[in-house]
Amino acid sequence: MKSKAGKKGSDVSPQNMQRMYETEYNHAANLLNQSLEAYAHTPSQYKKEAFRKVMSQALQVLKETASALKREEWMRESQMIEKAYLAYQAEATEENQQRLHHDLDRVLHAGIQRHKQSEKKKQ
Repeated sequence: MKSKAGKKGSDVSPQNMQRMYETEYNHAANLLNQSLEAYAHTPSQYKKEAFRKVMSQALQVLKETASALKREEWMRESQMIEKAYLAYQAEATEENQQRLHHDLDRVLHAGIQRHKQSEKKKQ
């Protein structure tokens, strides 16, 4: 069922909808980061394929939530992560892995900062 955020009769306010997207965005970045770590350390090709699918799906969630909220900063972040992810998939080197981890850590840190700012606004 699709939400009608901001319209009369809606169950979800625009502010709550935004928080839900922010939570989903941060969760996807965290999941991508954890899957990357697991992917790099498993010797099993079957597990690698499963982690690759999870990473691709998490990346898609990042892009979709950024687009849904029409946030330029998030769209730039998701494009940066996608570029690093594609480089890592093309060549799974330590350097490409570290770049992707670095980009994801920046996004996760920014998400923590945004959450703190929104909590201050509520007070």
